[in-house]
Amino acid sequence: MCIRDRSLQEYERLKCEQWAREVDASVAAKLKQPLLQRRAQDNVLRVNFDGALVRLLREVKYFLQLGLEVPDTAMAIYKKAEVFRTQTGNLELIVNKYNWTQANLLDVERPLVQQQSVSYTHLRAHETPEHLVCRLLLEKKKDTTLQYF
Repeated sequence: MCIRDRSLQEYERLKCEQWAREVDASVAAKLKQPLLQRRAQDNVLRVNFDGALVRLLREVKYFLQLGLEVPDTAMAIYKKAEVFRTQTGNLELIVNKYNWTQANLLDVERPLVQQQSVSYTHLRAHETPEHLVCRLLLEKKKDTTLQYF
């Protein structure tokens, strides 16, 4: 093995280690960001799936194709790539429809669809036993669904 080959391998190893450190440092924070954001100037909603996460998914794919080691954190996210793609795609459709509806409402229609915010605490205070059973069943279903991802 010549010196150039060894130095290339060393460079590759260093770059991979650097990438792994960056992934571990940034991924958790990016996944905790809200998925929806509203622009203050015009109230338009947008899906906030960070571009760095999209890049990470693409990079993991290439690392695997090249047979390079992938950090556990990145691999865990990569295994959920299809879920992220499907859910953000569906969310984009919903947001686009919502924004279109808001942009095309007539002034006389706006009060009919105006947001009526109610706090979760307020809803829980008025919860009936039947609602409680439904909520608990939904939470149980949600918990079992999350285990698969």
